[in-house]
Amino acid sequence: MLNAKVRAFFGKKRNQASLLFAIGGLAFLVGFQNCTNNYKVATSQATIANTPVPAPAPSPNSNPSPSLPPTPSSLFNMNTQPLNQTRAQSLYNWQSKMPGKQWTNVAASRDLSHIYATVSSQLYVSVDGGQSFAQRTPGGSQDFVAIETSSDGQTVMAAQGKKVFLSTDSGSTWKEQTALGSDDFYNLKVSSDGKVILAATYWTGMFWSSVDSGNTWKHQKIPFTQAPNTIGESLSGIACTQGCSTIYVSRQAAYQLAISHDFGQTWTFSALPEAVTQEGVFGHRVSASDNGNLIAVAISSSAKAGIYTSTDSGLHWARRNQPIPLFSSPTLNYDGIVDGVQVSADGQKILAHYKVAPAPLIISLDQGATWREERSVEESLFSAIAASGSLDKIVLADFSRQQLLVGAVGTYSAGNAGRLTWKRPWPASDIGHGRSVAVSNDGSLIFAARDNQLSYSTDGGINWAIANVSGHPYVSYSDQTNTALVSASGGFYVSKNSGTSWDKIYSSSNIMPIFYSGNGQVIVGFDANKATLISTDGGQNWKNSSAPFQIMLNSEGSVAAGSFDGSTIYAVDGQQNIFVSHDTATTWTKIANSTASMNVACSRNCETVVYAGANGVMISTNSGQSFSNHSGMMANGLYSIIVTVSADGSSIAIGRLGGGGSYISLSIDGGQSWVEEIEPGAQEWTALRLSGDGKTLVGSALYGGALFIGKR
Repeated sequence: MLNAKVRAFFGKKRNQASLLFAIGGLAFLVGFQNCTNNYKVATSQATIANTPVPAPAPSPNSNPSPSLPPTPSSLFNMNTQPLNQTRAQSLYNWQSKMPGKQWTNVAASRDLSHIYATVSSQLYVSVDGGQSFAQRTPGGSQDFVAIETSSDGQTVMAAQGKKVFLSTDSGSTWKEQTALGSDDFYNLKVSSDGKVILAATYWTGMFWSSVDSGNTWKHQKIPFTQAPNTIGESLSGIACTQGCSTIYVSRQAAYQLAISHDFGQTWTFSALPEAVTQEGVFGHRVSASDNGNLIAVAISSSAKAGIYTSTDSGLHWARRNQPIPLFSSPTLNYDGIVDGVQVSADGQKILAHYKVAPAPLIISLDQGATWREERSVEESLFSAIAASGSLDKIVLADFSRQQLLVGAVGTYSAGNAGRLTWKRPWPASDIGHGRSVAVSNDGSLIFAARDNQLSYSTDGGINWAIANVSGHPYVSYSDQTNTALVSASGGFYVSKNSGTSWDKIYSSSNIMPIFYSGNGQVIVGFDANKATLISTDGGQNWKNSSAPFQIMLNSEGSVAAGSFDGSTIYAVDGQQNIFVSHDTATTWTKIANSTASMNVACSRNCETVVYAGANGVMISTNSGQSFSNHSGMMANGLYSIIVTVSADGSSIAIGRLGGGGSYISLSIDGGQSWVEEIEPGAQEWTALRLSGDGKTLVGSALYGGALFIGKR
């Protein structure tokens, strides 16, 4: 469910209507105006001398529905199709900027040297491509609802509800446009040269235009021939060709596109496909190439919703197929909630995004014939996007993770595509966040825990069943005894038949088992007060002890790891310090302070030990006597790192829980070389677990508990 701040974001007082979306079993109350206000694609014009290719022939839209997530029942078959047969790679490399703010609007110059971003009533400007930002104060105290700029970033238009401000010096000084009156504005457009400025109002549908850089203005009601329904006459999209010689305007709830070739003096109207009068339609976004050879319209929340393109100035339209995102809930109707669209200057590429989270960007390199996901920004809620004319650079206002993301076309090579073939047994859902996973030595038996559900598979992740345990399960597994250990409601439970049935071996509501030895004999539990509970005979007998630290209870991943016989155990405390015990948790020694680790991992005999240090991944190959720093494999920095190691220590996988998540980095040579496993996307990983033979890697994502299985 959306957090309180996001709900507040969608529920401002100017909302005129609301739609209730049933999304993956969650109810999202989405405020109508702010969906239209804040989810915009900011277009920067550019001229690219590429040779156009013929537009692909229209084809019927068909979006096959993948299997639904599991339900509490008997054995069921999950969606186990490969995540991507072609092993497509991320198009962009991303950098996080200005964290800690819930950004609502962005605009950028053609080359992204100038970036303008707003949060509430504050406006920030960067003139060095996002390397640094300075706050500017146009005036007014209301929240910004829109911002646009010219190709060179010099002319900037920003709207705060009833106030509109104009700058012609890259945001250094501002002038309020009092001639525009006191209507509610939420849609703006600035021509590539900054001479033509367009503004549209909310609800009343008034269209304002200036052809002299804002010195004089005129306004009009565009004479749409289709009468509005009860949603109103809000003008939801504005686009134009180079210099705004041709202007395109869309209106809420109308299947028409208004087109003017004389700066708004006269208008013609293009009927969008399958025109109907339908209540509940809202949100038409429009974008066009520099010469108008491709127009794209995104229609939201309707039976006819989707992305439509025209290559003949609106005479004919084709509905472009969009993929159901591989890593998001299949219950989401992504055709119905696409909210932003941008066409490249040359008319060959299209970028689109959605108005819900989790949802990715999608991009087409062939005028909408085929689509791919930009997985590196998976599972987030984007309030606005600005892109260069060629779409080779993008700025995202990441509302969910409170950051700006600046992306540029990357240089991933085939060698960096990853070593594993990935499948996703189930997508994100409302069952709960991912918590922990356990894997047998050969990868055939897999346990995966979410908030209130434990699932297990005995065939490597093809078929799954729900275990008869509940209450935030935390799971471990012993190959030696074929025994799974789980903490659930009221105590510790074990299963000796691969998860079919469970027996309680200890009653407790406040102790969590943090370590289970490979031989199935040693179990160590911690509570929140440094108390430890230890069994050395598989749970038949127990003794109490204490530790000189508080364990990181309720954390993700595996906070402790140890040798096969349980004599050596490593653990992470609440301050992310690393401790080791060489006498089965009786005494402890601190070996590292204030690390970046959420957990620690070691090989079968603990000869190889891995944790995340402050500046790199620390690896020991001599049973913890010394560690070497392996930095550089996580391009976005170290922050709350999850680690896992194979039985022989040759395979190591790391991923990030905090800081917006990460790809998985994998080494199969003990940390000497690394590749990024980009197919599962940049997730916030709560658990990673390598099988003992190192050939199976299971990862659980935080939001919605999506599960990923990679094999080699």
